[in-house]
Amino acid sequence: MNKNAETIKNALKNYKAKRDTADERIKQIRETYGEEAAQHEAERQAKALQTARAEVESTIRAATGEGRRAAEAWGRMDGSKLTDDIKLLDAGLVDVQTFNDLKGRYKDNSTMLAALKKYADKQNAAAMKEAHEKGDLPLAEPYETRDIPTAEGKAKSWDKAQTGALDLLDCMDGAGKYKNPHDWGAAFVKAALPETLEHFGEDL
Repeated sequence: MNKNAETIKNALKNYKAKRDTADERIKQIRETYGEEAAQHEAERQAKALQTARAEVESTIRAATGEGRRAAEAWGRMDGSKLTDDIKLLDAGLVDVQTFNDLKGRYKDNSTMLAALKKYADKQNAAAMKEAHEKGDLPLAEPYETRDIPTAEGKAKSWDKAQTGALDLLDCMDGAGKYKNPHDWGAAFVKAALPETLEHFGEDL
């Protein structure tokens, strides 16, 4: 897993553990000493959790910021990263199967991926033009490019991760939209929280 995603995931898990411990402590005091004592304990725990949450939010923003910067660095065009396979693209010799193989080979090389996308766009446009001239209506483009990552797309993924992580904190705290017990969407997120945490960041 990406190290920044793992940092966020661990921070969220640690905060949930603190929240669960606090809730259990309040429950025990309520059962032992009554509601008034439980209210005092709830206030004490709320202050501690407020500090803990601020630290987690800071960790989330720092990690997502680092993730965005890494995405931007990954996406910078660098001519030295062009390989001899560029000759195949220039000669128009890359068929769909070879194209898919090259996408896998260069999944970490943004410069070659950009060259592959440019090639695919050109081939797709030619195929579309040919189909129209024949009176056909193609259902799909022969060269699939939607799965080719871009620096912009990677950066947006980190923005989405930050929003999602902060939303999970609200879910744990019963804050924001999670205050409404009749919100079925919020109830679904709460029910799925353990699994969401377990798989957080796997797509980054």
